[in-house]
This record gives sequence, C-alpha cells and structure tokens, in this order.
Amino acid sequence: MAPSMSVKEYYSNKTIFITGATGFMGKVLVEKLLRSCPEIKKIYLLMRPKRGQNTKERLETFINCVVFSHIKDDYPKRLDKLQVIPGDILAEGLGISIEDRDLLQRECQILFHCAACVR
Repeated sequence: MAPSMSVKEYYSNKTIFITGATGFMGKVLVEKLLRSCPEIKKIYLLMRPKRGQNTKERLETFINCVVFSHIKDDYPKRLDKLQVIPGDILAEGLGISIEDRDLLQRECQILFHCAACVR
C-alpha cells in the first residue's frame, strides 16, 4: 500500500482549473482550497462576461463575496493565485481561446467541473 498523503500535501504546487466557480458550490470550493491548501500554485477560473461586467470586474465581485472575508482578512496574498480564463460553458470548446487552452494543458494538473446551465 502506498504511503498516505494529506489533502494539503496533494494540492501542494498544483495548478487547478475550475468551471462554475461563481456558483455556490464553486465559491465554497475555491474558498476551501485557498484556506486549507496554502501551497496551491494557481487556480484558473472559467468566467464569462455577465450583466454588463467583463471578466475582470466579475473576478473583483467574486473576491468581494462574503465567503472570502476570512481569506481577505488573514491571507490576502492567496487571492493573487486566482486568474480568470474567459469562456462560456455553452460555447464550443468552452469558448476558450487557443492560447488559453494551450496554457491550461501545459499548467493544470487538476480540473473541477462545477458549472451548470441555469438559463
């Protein structure tokens, strides 16, 4: 049997791609990863423009959600690990540019697909 590894150790120095991060479960997942796994390298978040906000503005709104208040107060630098990948789950290929697709293929070891279409 292989030696056991903690969750914190498993995610150490890993890069993650998350769809559906702006939903309830996605926010909870991102907060838990940032709080419990400080050695995560980076978290890419698939986001689309919505309600007149571009993806950069949506990331700011996302970070200002109350669920991240503990992270903002105690570990604000961890929020720098979040990076938006513009796209849309309803578009072919998630609407991700070729450059971003190549970036994700090179860098990511883990994918969480939390997205759902509620339209």
